[in-house]
Amino acid sequence: MKTSTFDSADQLGVLGLALQEALQRAEKEGSTLKRPVRQKMPKKAKQLEVLQASETESESGIESVPESQSSCDSSKITVGCVYTGRVEKKLEYGLLVRLPDEKRSVAFLSMKELRGGTHQNRKERHQAIETGVSVEVEVTKYRPADLDNDRNKASRVEVSEKVIQEREILDKLVIGSSSDAGTVIRGTVREVRDDYALIDIAEGPALGMIALLHASQFPGDSRQERDQKLASLSVGDAVEAEVYRIRNRKKGDLEIALSFSMMERRAKMDEILSLAKGPGKPGSMVTCSVSNKEDYGVFVMIEDGPARGLVGLIHVTEMPGRNRDSRDAYLADLAVGQSLNASVVKAEVEGRGRVKIGLSLREAE
Repeated sequence: MKTSTFDSADQLGVLGLALQEALQRAEKEGSTLKRPVRQKMPKKAKQLEVLQASETESESGIESVPESQSSCDSSKITVGCVYTGRVEKKLEYGLLVRLPDEKRSVAFLSMKELRGGTHQNRKERHQAIETGVSVEVEVTKYRPADLDNDRNKASRVEVSEKVIQEREILDKLVIGSSSDAGTVIRGTVREVRDDYALIDIAEGPALGMIALLHASQFPGDSRQERDQKLASLSVGDAVEAEVYRIRNRKKGDLEIALSFSMMERRAKMDEILSLAKGPGKPGSMVTCSVSNKEDYGVFVMIEDGPARGLVGLIHVTEMPGRNRDSRDAYLADLAVGQSLNASVVKAEVEGRGRVKIGLSLREAE
């Protein structure tokens, strides 16, 4: 049987020579018969290309994400809409869910998209769920049949319970701060380690998830005291703690961090802020020692009262003296470690809950 291959190396050489002559002739004539060079597409151009592609798909029949659930139509499939479906079949790695749209589409619910917050909890939910039960799911992916070239002419739909649960958590759980109270979570101790405890959440939108309770979030004046309180916990103990952080973990699940000390910190913060009585009013007196000197004043460590252990600033303008020269001379005479009695003239909360304290030696005279 004959093939289209060349009979000898001579024929290949002649063809190569002819191609080279054609390229040279095209260059002289100004033609663009050159091999195209692939250029790296800028990042913004790639993003624009993806956006244009998604718009084309939307025009082709894929529904865009709705602005709210009120705009969802249960008769058709729309990405981002929530539907109440029925478990049609259990698979080893997920579920098939019958949706209530006009075509009665069957969607795939992967085990990793079930409620639970952890792999073990999702696995247990998968084992416990039965065919025929109703489940609330959100469509995350949808490809109509006419875009997939599917032999069976069936659309492809993927749904999730996980995204619904995570949205409920972010909407309903309030994160506590130094000024505002957070949601109180109830649960049981799952595991205790050297630096933290894991808590099984027993109620609310985060039911079934595992929360982190770090040793630093226990009340106490020293690390040793906080570590002792952490070590006193036992598996199965009931706990109530306040939410102080929610963030995404690398594995994709939400991490909920709890705190025992937020309420205590807010009470202490109120006491610290009350040391300053307001503009024009004498503040509370505190004992402090000079820890660092700068051209514009001295930083001091407060040694008594609710602000004990915090650092404050005595600006040069708050030092005794009739004029700038005399105040500068007073600053120059101060020594690191020197004990002072000062009046708190300013106490305010900065970013991340830090307190900025301003003191005065003029008020103390």
